[in-house]
Amino acid sequence: MERGLEPKEILADSLYGSDHNKEAAKAEGIEVVSPTMGQTTGEGLSISDFEKTETGMVSKCPERHIP
Repeated sequence: MERGLEPKEILADSLYGSDHNKEAAKAEGIEVVSPTMGQTTGEGLSISDFEKTETGMVSKCPERHIP
């Protein structure tokens, strides 16, 4: 921090996006940018319902439509 090279923003996965981590980083003047973790209700669709290619791209929806 003496040299002024600290980040202003950190990109992280959802495991690091907790309120506790975000508040701790904010106290240091750093913004944590991450997806929000949540619990599914069992209603609707999630990405796991879609067929994907080996590279992770969606290839078909649950109704077998090709995007």
